[in-house]
Amino acid sequence: MESPQNLFRVTLLGTGAPPPRLDRFGPSTLVEVGGKKFIFDAGRGAMQRLHQLGIPFGDVDGMFLTHHHSDHVVGFPDLWLTGWIGRPWAGEVCRWKSGDRRGLSK
Repeated sequence: MESPQNLFRVTLLGTGAPPPRLDRFGPSTLVEVGGKKFIFDAGRGAMQRLHQLGIPFGDVDGMFLTHHHSDHVVGFPDLWLTGWIGRPWAGEVCRWKSGDRRGLSK
């Protein structure tokens, strides 16, 4: 089995679109790299998918929001406000500024 420090894994938590569907949660991707866990976007159902994987939100090191369309952010309050289950979340949220190639905004 791979050491957590050598692991690079991408898990699609949801690939749905704005209209709600019971068979596809909203856009959200979990990236595990170098012993860290990051979420890209937080569509509807992101918390449920993390729970299905057995990953407490408190174990997530950071979150990136690619843009502010509702289908990419509607799950964020659920993740953030449910952080009291397990361990409170202490990660950071970053948003890429369109056209800014220098770095991320916090």
